[in-house]
Amino acid sequence: MSYFQEKVVRLLSICVLSLSLVTFVKVDAATIATDSFTGIVGTALQDHVTDSGHNWVRHVTATGNATLVSGGVRDTSYTIPVYYLNVTPTSAEYDVELKASGSNYVTGPAGRVDASTKTMYAVYWVPTDGWRLLKIVNGSITTLGRYFGDSPGTSIRTVRLEI
Repeated sequence: MSYFQEKVVRLLSICVLSLSLVTFVKVDAATIATDSFTGIVGTALQDHVTDSGHNWVRHVTATGNATLVSGGVRDTSYTIPVYYLNVTPTSAEYDVELKASGSNYVTGPAGRVDASTKTMYAVYWVPTDGWRLLKIVNGSITTLGRYFGDSPGTSIRTVRLEI
């Protein structure tokens, strides 16, 4: 099981497998959105309001669902659905950050998410392949880089996507 514990959001988007996170979106070091994912266990992520008062939106291309679990969020369908916040950053440069753990596939932060197409930058962990930085354009995936260290496992790892 994978968990996100902390997340930074700026026009945030996440691919959700399992997470127990606090989400932050930072623009020029100012946090513009945050979420500790506290609430009633079993609540659909799109029905959850963030600590900063924003609503999570399930991406139109998402095939699965994420729900609140004790201490975080989890993909209950194992299809890696994408969620984002309608937060407008004040700059084209921003960070999306979260804390993740898990021994299987662990999805991470995503940014520059197009609300109508499967276009974004995203990070995720593959047990046999390490961390991957992806560029996804209309569903076509290009791996921009890999990092084989810092397996999330049972430890909590901070994962940041700087855009």
